[in-house]
Amino acid sequence: MFYLYSVVLLFGGLTVINFIFSYQSKHIDPMFWTTFKFQLMMIPVFLAAKWVSASSRSALF
Repeated sequence: MFYLYSVVLLFGGLTVINFIFSYQSKHIDPMFWTTFKFQLMMIPVFLAAKWVSASSRSALF
């Protein structure tokens, strides 16, 4: 059961990070300040995705 939980968390964290990068590449202007503001607003999401991915890896091993 821990393996299933770990794989789901790892997949979820990586999917969130992939979604953020794909959204940024299509919907954010190449202007510096707009991109910088978006990156600052996404810091909590990146940290949450990193925490989810790290917790799933620690449950696997």
